[in-house]
Amino acid sequence: MVSAQIKNAFISIGEVHSTLLPASLVLKVGISTQHIRYFVQSTLHNQIIFFGEYTLHHVESTGDLCQRLDKIFAKDDILQLPFSKTCIGLDGPYSLLPGSLSFPSNALGFSQSIKHLDINLVFEPDVDIVRKLRSLFEAADIVHISSSLLNCFPAFIEKEQQKLFANIGQNHFDIIMF
Repeated sequence: MVSAQIKNAFISIGEVHSTLLPASLVLKVGISTQHIRYFVQSTLHNQIIFFGEYTLHHVESTGDLCQRLDKIFAKDDILQLPFSKTCIGLDGPYSLLPGSLSFPSNALGFSQSIKHLDINLVFEPDVDIVRKLRSLFEAADIVHISSSLLNCFPAFIEKEQQKLFANIGQNHFDIIMF
């Protein structure tokens, strides 16, 4: 897709600079069994310039989700652009561990350090989904979708003050107390 086509694809979002190139764009994708949502951020303008969402129905296995990812990727021209950076957030069970109990990421599990909270978020995404994502999105960072919530906590936590945070999803909820 050439620069003019990108501009036409993004024109409904707002004014886009004529020199917009895929290399100045960041893709962030959130994936669950109910939705695939993504947005494109322009590093040149420091703003979100496109948002896409797919509601998934009847996804009963990881094989179903992998097939849907293939179909969506094949039909969505935006997802096929060569972004400067791609970050994919996966949903699913996770554990929070003290920072002193860090574990390296490996083929079976991922460990994300949340440095400002001195904790590690550990999760084990499905191997087939990780393989599929690596084949569709080259050099993508794969993280747990809840890490974005954990990374924003310092702005809301004051020393020696107790706070309760709730993250409520369709099929689960997280409660974290500081």
